[in-house]
Amino acid sequence: MRKLFGKRWALIGFLVLGIIALTAPSAAAVTYNVPAIPYGSVIVGPGCSYYGGSWTSGFWATEFGDWGYAGGDYAQDGGTSTTTCNGISRFTQVTATDTAQFSWWLYLNDAIRWNCHIYAYIPWTNATDFDTRYDFYGVSNSTSQTWLGWPGATVDQYDYGGWTDLGGVIVPAGTTWLKVVLNNADPYAPGYWVGAGDMAFDCNAV
Repeated sequence: MRKLFGKRWALIGFLVLGIIALTAPSAAAVTYNVPAIPYGSVIVGPGCSYYGGSWTSGFWATEFGDWGYAGGDYAQDGGTSTTTCNGISRFTQVTATDTAQFSWWLYLNDAIRWNCHIYAYIPWTNATDFDTRYDFYGVSNSTSQTWLGWPGATVDQYDYGGWTDLGGVIVPAGTTWLKVVLNNADPYAPGYWVGAGDMAFDCNAV
């Protein structure tokens, strides 16, 4: 636990999210404190590639909103992944509605179907939102976007940091990019902070 003082409870919000989880496609349940990501994962994010990134692997983008820079993100020498990371993350203030978005894009061979497991690195600084939402989309060459699912629950950035397993998602053939989107909407915690760290993708053809 990162904080020892009171955690606010939003029972109605959790009940609503539970109903949504029963009716919407989702990945496996969220798992915190993952000790390591799979060897060979592609890591995309503010600490692992610059804005605009590499079109042959992936890139990240601030879709809209005001995102500051912080430290405390994932940093390593490339020994367990295809990317070298330097420890930079981004953050923005939580608001009651969606006013800022951050996205991670992974390039895929669109001729085949993929099973992708997704890991988010929760920064240890400027990440205090209890109900952070990540959504998974498939984007084709024509830029059409299809919602593929979400982890089935929001992510607690207040109490946890480090690698978090968001579960897996099936990406249909014909998809050029797998896109993960985080937004800053949380009506129960306006004024807190949502952090955008690095995202690791472990994909296998199916």
